[in-house]
Amino acid sequence: MSNQNARVVGRLYTTPDGRIAQSQRTATRYPCRPDLALTILIRPSMVRMQVVLVDICANGLSFFCTELLPAGTILAMQRHVPAPTGPWVRSGLVGHCSAVEGGFLIGLEVTPYFSAEELDLLIDSTKLA
Repeated sequence: MSNQNARVVGRLYTTPDGRIAQSQRTATRYPCRPDLALTILIRPSMVRMQVVLVDICANGLSFFCTELLPAGTILAMQRHVPAPTGPWVRSGLVGHCSAVEGGFLIGLEVTPYFSAEELDLLIDSTKLA
């Protein structure tokens, strides 16, 4: 994996109880393959939706969504990856939600972290130098 087209981002956000916190997702981010979609389940409402991944790192990801998901929202995620590692399920905590044209860009911290093999399957290698 090359760092040339990756970005490093650190953000402050307000938690639901009003505290100021810093996102821990400051790891190098890589662009995701454009054909990847992710199923998320918003808790506690249990609303299910498909979203498109934007970028990923070992401990987080971002995706485009039409729904406002405030910082602190807990999600369950599932992705069916056709690979030896099989599908994965992760829990996530929304670290930031930024308004963009047509919806929101959501930054999510995930547990457990992605393995190197999973990252290799999800990264859009055509955008790496």
